[in-house]
Amino acid sequence: MLRYPVGVGATPFALASDYRALGWNPAGLTHAPLNPNRTWIMGSLEGGFSLESSVLERSDLWDDLLDRENASNTWTQMGSAAWLDALSDQQFSAQGELLVAGTSRRSKNGKWGVGYVARQSFVSEAFLGRSTLDLLTAGGAASFFERVVLSNGDTISNPGNWTWSELAQVVGGIDENGDAWAGEILGDTRLGFSWQKSHELGISKLWGRQDGWQIHTGIGGKLLLGNGYFRLEESDGEVDAFGAFSNGFEIPRLDSVSLSPTLAGLRSWGPVGQGWGVDLGVVVVHPQGHWFSGSVTDIGWMEWRGERYRVDLAVPQLNQLSAPNALLDLMVRAMNPTTWFQEAEEETRRVNLPTALHLGAGTKLGEMVWVAGDMSFDRGRALGSQTARMGASAVLQLTSWLRVDAGVRKLHESQMRVPIGFTAALGKKHFEIGARAGDLQALWRPSQPEIAAYFCVARWAF
Repeated sequence: MLRYPVGVGATPFALASDYRALGWNPAGLTHAPLNPNRTWIMGSLEGGFSLESSVLERSDLWDDLLDRENASNTWTQMGSAAWLDALSDQQFSAQGELLVAGTSRRSKNGKWGVGYVARQSFVSEAFLGRSTLDLLTAGGAASFFERVVLSNGDTISNPGNWTWSELAQVVGGIDENGDAWAGEILGDTRLGFSWQKSHELGISKLWGRQDGWQIHTGIGGKLLLGNGYFRLEESDGEVDAFGAFSNGFEIPRLDSVSLSPTLAGLRSWGPVGQGWGVDLGVVVVHPQGHWFSGSVTDIGWMEWRGERYRVDLAVPQLNQLSAPNALLDLMVRAMNPTTWFQEAEEETRRVNLPTALHLGAGTKLGEMVWVAGDMSFDRGRALGSQTARMGASAVLQLTSWLRVDAGVRKLHESQMRVPIGFTAALGKKHFEIGARAGDLQALWRPSQPEIAAYFCVARWAF
């Protein structure tokens, strides 16, 4: 889950409130430790992005990318075998999110809170096995085809310069053996991405007195509409590949619009995935201001109308990798189903959301400092799942209009991040802007496993 709001350090579950609490803990619609006196908040154009891979931890890669003085041009001078060693069996992930509109309102006595959010989300993950990467970069010249069988039954050596089309001309039985070949080539590879929009609505209630113990309870519901989905992975010893794409996910072609459209034709231009989700949350507040939180989010599923691909490889030759920035082209090619498959059968598939458990706590120290900690645990291998995440942060009110937040964030099997950000309130109507860097260590470390940033362009608090 990418939605780390600006202004809450590394603990979005423990500190996020108003409409920003939707997706983490809907009880935050009434519990607002950072802004207890604000009753109506609106926002737009908030979001962020994250690019993460163990490959990014290599300092020589960053030397080449940034053309540093100690750059040795290692990556621009690598041969195909070296590229295979550097990139195979590595995990890549990219996420992006944009909050298009959000608003929340609390009653004057603080007993009730409601909120709404509309956002667009993108997540992509890739794990490329050695055979897969070899085929992507070399096509028909891949070492997987070291020896090939001709149509007449003779066996010859691959000279190492065949394109995929040339290989198809000399090899007998490619179509018949496609399943077996794909099982070997793609068996250890996992690919997937999802692009969807959501409409989320939540309500929260405060139980107890303002000067005593308080219990905030909240429930949120979300309608999910998907425009693109692709998943390739091994399941029960077989390669399973499924994709769903609306015409709106690609560049529309005017000549494909019918003057007398059918219902099925109209649906092809709309979302190809629909789903729902439910979030449940609670916050318990001590009379002295300490609080403890718990929630379960993303209980639900998406239903995608798409195609289950037949295992029938159709990999073309990819231009030889020669520079680090060619990694983007490689990922785009790998995520395109037409790279791997030519035929498919229609299928509707239900995909569970990455249900997660969140726990957190926080307190206020004096008049200007808040400290908090939280942890999250995701279920299964759903796209965007982080398995486990822990964070601790502090928020400092420097002036009446400037607030700074910093903390530490630890992901499962990954190194520590040090996010830092600021929020500035301008004017009498509290117009707010803000930004947050994913890892302050980038200032002194020669490399880092993640590139991430978050922003808030427009937000009004009353």
